[in-house]
Amino acid sequence: MRTVQVEFEGLRLTAALLDEKAPRICQAIWDSLPLEGQITNTVWSGEMLRLWVTIPEPPEPENLSTLQNPGDVIFLPGWNGLRFVYGPAQMRGPRGPHPAPRVGRLLGDLADFVKRAKASSDPYQFISRGGVPTAEQLAASGAYTNLASNPWAAYYTNLSYYS
Repeated sequence: MRTVQVEFEGLRLTAALLDEKAPRICQAIWDSLPLEGQITNTVWSGEMLRLWVTIPEPPEPENLSTLQNPGDVIFLPGWNGLRFVYGPAQMRGPRGPHPAPRVGRLLGDLADFVKRAKASSDPYQFISRGGVPTAEQLAASGAYTNLASNPWAAYYTNLSYYS
């Protein structure tokens, strides 16, 4: 079982990749590490955070799930990025619910993660290895766009994965 580390406002979580159930997607995630990007709460889909990153998409989805559970890590072909489920959720789009590949599972006690995710009206600062990234580092990484003109700006932050 391969694991990745997620650093979140000083909180370090471990996620197990579901290699045996979604081998191509998990390999694409692994090959893309480290990942860093913005997050938003996914209002339509329930209690899940979306990490806005680009991961090469495999030709076919794997390990499709209609309902998501707290601790699930979801990848959505066509929409890219990862989703971290922290409460009741069902992946939805403009046309309603649809199955999504479950690619990982957050391990251990998620109470602090859930509390921080539910407080999404407060902007988070996700910490990358080596401390809080500077504005210049974020701009160079492409993690942030023009937030001043974005109505979701209060929900944007930075998240890092490490292998």
